[in-house]
Amino acid sequence: MTEYKRYVVTRGDWYHFHRAVPAAYKSVDRRRWVRQALKTRDYAGAVVRAGEVNRRFTAYWASLVKSGSAHSNDRYRAAIDLASVFGIDYRPFC
Repeated sequence: MTEYKRYVVTRGDWYHFHRAVPAAYKSVDRRRWVRQALKTRDYAGAVVRAGEVNRRFTAYWASLVKSGSAHSNDRYRAAIDLASVFGIDYRPFC
């Protein structure tokens, strides 16, 4: 788990995941950085959550490469809006 320490940053008293998009995935995700609130003030818990968030981002990027599509904020927002039409509440990773 110590390899995820470098992705843990603080904002005030809270910990966040902060990582550059790897060069291997730049073709499918043009963002420079990805960020995710870890929703904890405990450093050890933040490192564990950072590992989980990192696995999810890596799986997401791999799925984009496999499907041949690219990250799109517009598509992402449209999916959230469509889910709300069917009564499904969106909940982020953590």
